[in-house]
Amino acid sequence: MTTPESPTEVNLDDKEPFLLLFNTDDGLVCMMNHHEFDTPAHWGIVIADMVKHLVNAYTHDGLSHRHVEEEIKTMLFTELNHPTAKATLVTA
Repeated sequence: MTTPESPTEVNLDDKEPFLLLFNTDDGLVCMMNHHEFDTPAHWGIVIADMVKHLVNAYTHDGLSHRHVEEEIKTMLFTELNHPTAKATLVTA
């Protein structure tokens, strides 16, 4: 699989989003289809991939790879251990 150079190179005609994030005045809104993957472990791959992309983006902006990765990991584990909001389940 080759990585597209831009989002316009990806054919999304028959694709459905499985993760949507919105930053609102009331905070982060996160919606997902947790059945997209066979096991919860696959979500770890999604999260790790997102972190790698964020590290690359901030590194491109001039921040150090190590600093960005550590900052993301610190906040991730802090939020997991002490959530700032209650997760809710909405079913269709």
